[in-house]
Amino acid sequence: MQAIQSINTVVEEYNIKMNKSQNIAIYTRGIEIQKTEIENLEKFDLRLEKIKQKYIKSGNENFANLALCLQMGARAISFELQMLVNLKEDKMAEAWNCLIEAQNLTGIVIRNHPFDGDSLSGYKMRLQTYERTLFPQMMFSSVGGIINISECSICRNPYDECDHIKGKLYMGKMCSRIIKEMDLEEISLVENPKDKRCRIISTSDEKGNKIDTLTLRKE
Repeated sequence: MQAIQSINTVVEEYNIKMNKSQNIAIYTRGIEIQKTEIENLEKFDLRLEKIKQKYIKSGNENFANLALCLQMGARAISFELQMLVNLKEDKMAEAWNCLIEAQNLTGIVIRNHPFDGDSLSGYKMRLQTYERTLFPQMMFSSVGGIINISECSICRNPYDECDHIKGKLYMGKMCSRIIKEMDLEEISLVENPKDKRCRIISTSDEKGNKIDTLTLRKE
């Protein structure tokens, strides 16, 4: 019962902080206020890490995973704020990467939240709106190949021989498939890649000049 009350208090504090942060994550807010809020979220992330470690130590997997989801949610808003700061500072490539990080983290939380992941569907749409309205349509690169050797990030056993699932949370950690050896077969241009950070960063004009795909400036 005490553990439930404790995590409920953390969730309440999280909701209050995230509401405040989202109110600051608006383009017209002062850049200095947004930078300060990013620092505040970093401090809150450290606090959530300590809470997560406490639940890991006690063997409470649901609460450890919830604490990790709260961390990822806070980091997503921090990346959103950093995206806005980068836009104001004319750092367009960095802004794009921050948006994709926020989208990726939000997707992980929606898929793994132990109690109410669907509550973030509205925030997911908010991030998608940024992508549609603030950035041009882009092309991306995607690699294909045969994975020969891979490892589970949780148990460190060969991935094909363990029971963990990539992208799922286990005792406050997310399972990843670590590729150790792969035979590259192709590199393709796609519109909907697995990783939107792998974008085509430049094109060429009729004179052969390299043109940045985000800013249309000559490189």
